[in-house]
Amino acid sequence: GEVRRLTGRPPIIYTGPNFWTNVLGGPEQAFHCPLWIAHYGVRHPTVPGPWKTWTFWQYTDSGSAAGIGGKCDMNRFNGDSARLRKLATWE
Repeated sequence: GEVRRLTGRPPIIYTGPNFWTNVLGGPEQAFHCPLWIAHYGVRHPTVPGPWKTWTFWQYTDSGSAAGIGGKCDMNRFNGDSARLRKLATWE
């Protein structure tokens, strides 16, 4: 609530399906926040109960990218460039 109050925007919730269910107890409230799901080694991430889909999917922590030494996280965005722009800007 505090992030939304201060920025006028919801925070993004970053979690893994096991953490959401087993550590947090599987809350059924997502507070209308976008989901950034970390789920490796699967064709499609498991989306915890309160969400219908994911916004970002971190699919590995052992990727490689030009200009980055060593392994790095790799992520996908679930949408087009217009949706990403809307999410990333303060418009």
